Amino acid sequence: MRNDNAKTDYTAIVAAYAKQDRRHWRRQDYYTYAYSLQKLRQYEAGHGVAREGLLRWPQDERLGRVYGWCVYYAYILSFRREAGNRDVYFRAVRSILQYCRQSPYTPYERTVWHLLQTFQGDPHLSHAERDRYISALDPELLAANACHADGEGILSCTQSPREKWYALKTKYAVKLKQYDRCIALCEEALRRFPECHNNNDIWFSYRIAYCHLLQGQTDRSEREFQALLRYSRHWIVYRGLMYAAVRKKDDRKALQYGSMAMLAPGEVTAKIHVLTELATLLRNRQDMQTAYWHEAWTVYWREKKHWHMEEALRQRVRQSPFPVLTPDELQTALFSFWRTTAHAGEPLYTGSIARLLPAETGGFVRLYTGEEFFFGKEETARHPWHKGQPVTFYLSCPEGGAAARRAVHIQPLPDGSVDKGVGI
Repeated sequence: MRNDNAKTDYTAIVAAYAKQDRRHWRRQDYYTYAYSLQKLRQYEAGHGVAREGLLRWPQDERLGRVYGWCVYYAYILSFRREAGNRDVYFRAVRSILQYCRQSPYTPYERTVWHLLQTFQGDPHLSHAERDRYISALDPELLAANACHADGEGILSCTQSPREKWYALKTKYAVKLKQYDRCIALCEEALRRFPECHNNNDIWFSYRIAYCHLLQGQTDRSEREFQALLRYSRHWIVYRGLMYAAVRKKDDRKALQYGSMAMLAPGEVTAKIHVLTELATLLRNRQDMQTAYWHEAWTVYWREKKHWHMEEALRQRVRQSPFPVLTPDELQTALFSFWRTTAHAGEPLYTGSIARLLPAETGGFVRLYTGEEFFFGKEETARHPWHKGQPVTFYLSCPEGGAAARRAVHIQPLPDGSVDKGVGI
């Protein structure tokens, strides 16, 4: 009995077809030869054979599928943005989209996802082009769930291709100023996905409110952001409130919300635009040193990620009269500014680390009156605390009133500098 997965079978098939005259080949011959080359991972040769067959039978779906996989593995999957030939890459993309058909987990679908991921943040690929590529996918043909069982049978679910399509499509709609379209798609996504992943429920709701803001409905947008904040203290919600405050020309609130956005959990690189907005607000208030800190931090991360940057920004940082700070010094200075600004008018407490929970999941701080407050894993991720360490902190009351207060934005005190007051 023949084993279709045996490599020797495909080797024999390839050897036999390589000797034949192709002038009288039927489409089955092209398919079998190209498919065998694909199985042997001879993708460039398989691509050539399948292409030759498609020139004779351009509507043949099986030839198109083999052609797509060979092109995908030869020119798409191996591409690296920093060193690859973009012209060859985009020709390969166009060929796959021309000759293949979309169905779940095909070279057609994978090529679109690969392109959008590879060129994320690349200034040479416009948002109109990104939108054109995501629009090449029909969301109804994308898988609606992405659940997998591990070796012990435990089921875990991630963002499905269809949910990802809505997330990217609405993102590009905002960039292209298609506000009504974005709102309609976000509302549709919230109806279709009762359980979202990657915080997409927050992002869809955020984009609805943000589009209303960009349409000039500032009060409505602010109410929507405030309602969303009661649901989640995600940094993007604070960014929305910052933008609303900027529209209302309330610099104090804008700085406060922007600082809360920077203090909230999340990658600094995702918050680059918040840093830029804060720097602009600070320059307008003539706080040039703190504006410099924000712009220096922006330049540091843009250079580290090899991202596009306006030359004027780089020159402002280079020509600044203020002392040049190391990245650690910048981070410390900025954290202190954000903390003070975010909690303006609130009491600052002094105490010490009472105990730490296992696996860096949080711990407790103790006031010198003996009262203790919990702090979460976001504080342990920011600083390696140890028991007895003197600290200052603020108290947050998310839900549940005074009984639910927790310590936030903890900062170490130098040994020997402890003031045993409670509300400093």
